[in-house]
Formats: sequence, structure tokens, C-alpha cells
Amino acid sequence: HYHMGIEALGKCIGAETIRSNDDGAPDIVWVFPSKSFTFEAKVNKQGKNSMSKTNIQQAEGHSDWLVSKRPEINNKDITTAVIAKTSTVKESAEPFIKNLKFISTEQMEIFSDKVFSTLKEIRTEFNGKEYNTVFSELKFKIKDLGIDIESLENLFATSLIDVAVIKK
Repeated sequence: HYHMGIEALGKCIGAETIRSNDDGAPDIVWVFPSKSFTFEAKVNKQGKNSMSKTNIQQAEGHSDWLVSKRPEINNKDITTAVIAKTSTVKESAEPFIKNLKFISTEQMEIFSDKVFSTLKEIRTEFNGKEYNTVFSELKFKIKDLGIDIESLENLFATSLIDVAVIKK
């Protein structure tokens, strides 16, 4: 169910979302006109406290998977993030984490709460107004409230290599 929640969250902030069961596919993809985010969600690690080499290598291939499905998307415009309770990684996975971002499930929950309260505020403020008359004000409000693309890039800016706890 977690994956469906991340998919719904992406839709709420205006992303085209992709959720695939293909082997090697990201758990969820958010596609925006200028930026895409692929996610590997490792939230059901019952009794396991670290991400394996297989988990990490799967996530590392997500941008290539997305480009193979959507060739119009440039690989350099894709951020791949691992969502997990902790940033603990098995030692065998360490060589493969350099290009991945990390966000904890707690940070994702805080962002989700922010999005839903922000959308409620925006809907109340702009209810009944013509879109073309409030576009600039709405764009500013979205940025000010921290749910624009720049804010997303900042949210998913933490490199896994910088926060990884390596476990033998």
C-alpha cells in the first residue's frame, strides 16, 4: 500500500505517475515536464535493517529503465531516490550507492502531510477563481509553500553515500 500512497502523492503535486511490476522497474516514477524522480521503496524490510546489494543495484538501474520506456526523457533530468526507514546499507552494496539519493520514510511522511495541508490551503484560497487570472499568484503560492519542482529537488538532494551506515 505504501507504493500506492507515493503514487497518489505524486499525482497530488502534478506529476504523471508510473507504477510498474516489470522486473527491474522503479516502484514509482514521478514525471514532470523538466524533471523526473524514480523511487525504490524499501519500507517492508521485516526484521532486516539494511539494504542489500541487490536492492541498491536495482535502484541504480531505474533511470535507464525510465529512458528505455520514455526516450524523450533525458537521463540527466532523472533523480533516483531510495525510500527506507534507515540509510543502513550492506557493505557489499557500498560501491553502488554513489548516484542514489536517500529519503527516510519519516521525511516522506512529513512531506506528504505538508502537501495535503498545502493543497487544502490553496483550494480554499483560490476556490471559484478563474485559473488564467490567478496563475502568477498561484505559481508563487506553490513555490512559497514548498511544493514546486525546486523544492522537490531539494527534498531529494541527500546523497545516499553521504548518509549511508555501512553494515558488514
